[in-house]
Amino acid sequence: MGTRVDWMVVKSTSLLAVLVLTASLISAYSSAQRLVGQQPSYGSDVSSILERHGVFAVDSSDSQETTPLTNETQAPCTRLWTSVGDAQVSSEFGGTVSSAGDVNGDGFADVLVGAYYYDTPETLDAGKAYLYLGSPDGIATAPSWTSVGDNSYQAYFGASMTWGDLNQDGFDDVVIGAPGHLVTVSWSPTRIGKIFAFLGGPDGLQKEPAWTIEGRLLFENWFGARLHIPGDVDGDGYPDLVVSEGRRYHVRLLLYSGGPEGPKPAPSWHFDSEGKYDAMLGESLSSGDVNRDRFTDLVASDPLYTTNALPVNHVGKVYLFLGGPLGWSAMPSLTWTGTEFRGLFGRDTASGGDLNEDGYDDVVIAGHRLPAIANRVFNQVDFHPGEAAGVAPNATWSTAGPSEPVFLGYGLALNGDANGDGTEDLLIGAPGHNESGIREAGKLFLHLGDVGGLNTMPTEELLGDPEPFGHFGWTVAYAGNVDGRPGDEILVGHRSFWVNAQTVGKAYLFSCGAPHDYHVTFRLTPETLNLKSKGRWVSAHVTLEGATTAEVDLGSLELNGVPAARAKTLNDTAILAKFDHAAVAGTLPEGKAVTLTLTGQWRDGRSFTATDAIRVIRQGR
Repeated sequence: MGTRVDWMVVKSTSLLAVLVLTASLISAYSSAQRLVGQQPSYGSDVSSILERHGVFAVDSSDSQETTPLTNETQAPCTRLWTSVGDAQVSSEFGGTVSSAGDVNGDGFADVLVGAYYYDTPETLDAGKAYLYLGSPDGIATAPSWTSVGDNSYQAYFGASMTWGDLNQDGFDDVVIGAPGHLVTVSWSPTRIGKIFAFLGGPDGLQKEPAWTIEGRLLFENWFGARLHIPGDVDGDGYPDLVVSEGRRYHVRLLLYSGGPEGPKPAPSWHFDSEGKYDAMLGESLSSGDVNRDRFTDLVASDPLYTTNALPVNHVGKVYLFLGGPLGWSAMPSLTWTGTEFRGLFGRDTASGGDLNEDGYDDVVIAGHRLPAIANRVFNQVDFHPGEAAGVAPNATWSTAGPSEPVFLGYGLALNGDANGDGTEDLLIGAPGHNESGIREAGKLFLHLGDVGGLNTMPTEELLGDPEPFGHFGWTVAYAGNVDGRPGDEILVGHRSFWVNAQTVGKAYLFSCGAPHDYHVTFRLTPETLNLKSKGRWVSAHVTLEGATTAEVDLGSLELNGVPAARAKTLNDTAILAKFDHAAVAGTLPEGKAVTLTLTGQWRDGRSFTATDAIRVIRQGR
């Protein structure tokens, strides 16, 4: 079932992934293309990221084949919301996306979006994070909170983010990384990295961080490139925090134990990278209870793991740390090692959900493959079910995607229930997918969980606004329930979205939940309408069942095709709409029971229809 491994999970794309992992991905992808007589192909956005940090220049020649998919339906998934943040060119808005939990305690999930290349008036690449609040009306159009961290040069604030109720006050909090945070040691600047915690409350997130932690004074330490709150690992009643640090060398994972004032100043657990040369330990972090023992287990990956010095082979490795009464042990309980040269096994992983309804949380791993030319499968995603002993060593389900899209599985999530049926579902990003002739526009695949397991073909396929090298699906996450609709909404990053040919990035929110059992009725006044009357209005008294007036787009109401001149809510389930008498009369014949049709739209874009019958007369008869 795909890449053989000798045998961690919520995910957000770190800047380090862009700088180092992308380099290896492109190198491996280039090798694969040379096998089939093609040249490597990458867009200017990725090329500029790598070149500006001295990794290497990328050949962006235009020679990749385009194989568009034919199934473009998104029903029943609906696009609920989009944002381009401040629309700043090259800010990479949407480069990271994450749920924020419920920071203001109103019962609706909130979302975070990062733009880690955001420039302030004073500082290049300071980075910025945006918080959007959920409500019965859905996600707010404008952010309720933004931050640029400490506004430092090339700190890349927002490159990583996670959430949880750190102080157990009933309001969720967020932790945001600035892995490029610089300090000067002996006249030499070095990126030690820094993380910031912002506490939630009735008014949302506090403007200033409650606490910060800096990385060690090591060259290119990149502390905070990845963050994850796995829950309470050590059993003291407070959530703990996992942080990655290091870039290629002195790379390790750190666990900070939680407390009423936040994490302890020193880590209580750590694990050092095992590779002989390169390392990116913690590129993907997630957690769940894979063996159903009620202790939190950690899944972590190192896609740059290599087993020899030169040439580096970057086969990749994934680690499972099982939880227990004393937390995680010093060494992993199980590891999987990739076998493909530059296979980057584990470049993304996901856990925290039970896809096959057996009571055990599962693990999904993505890897890069260089197979036989006839095959041309460059990416694969493998499903490993949880079990009493931990995780099944062999994959029981794999997919290379319906049309083998490039970078399948770069974004993964399975810790949410997309359609609201009570079972978690799998999200697989394919940011390199070519869409209708548009190269690397990107796509997202939804595989619904079920007691029988996953289907090879996705249940739904989601698209952004197609744009060359837009990489829709670069980051994916479950937002939680942002508006009370069934299911958990889906967040997707489109980090290179163009606005007037200027790359700014974009974030999307989708709902795939089954529609509510809505019932709309209305009653017209007057109940007898005189076609020759000089009256001004025809009024419709609209009543909702199974929904609230906040879910209705009042501006969409029409009566027999005549738009409402006025509409207002009377209470949570009643609306009064007024229509021009002459315009409505012009649509009606005479009769004892003439049917009129009211149409409108819910705020999520779906339509509704209701009818009523009245007597229609003409004056003098």
